[in-house]
Amino acid sequence: MKAPILVVDDNADMRSLMKLFLSGEGYVVELASDGASALARLREGLRPGLVFLDMIMKGVDGRTFLSTFETELPELFNGTPIVATSGLEVAHDLKISLYLKKPVDLATLKQT
Repeated sequence: MKAPILVVDDNADMRSLMKLFLSGEGYVVELASDGASALARLREGLRPGLVFLDMIMKGVDGRTFLSTFETELPELFNGTPIVATSGLEVAHDLKISLYLKKPVDLATLKQT
């Protein structure tokens, strides 16, 4: 069984769209509405094979999520690809695997 994909986004429509698309591709998808709830899920033992992370969220944003994830769960952080999603340009100093500009184009996502 494939490791689940964690989608972290404060936009309910984006979460739903990503879940529908990824589930249709055969993946198990876990959802989190913000960085704090995503971190809680990781602390509880969720071990995603991939994380889609919205960078601009209220509360615990993407940058804070990344920093906390790396500090608290370094082994998991280092082994988990992270795809940052944002309507704005993402800083180059972030430890991410890929950046996708929002709105995410599903055809591009499928090729990735």
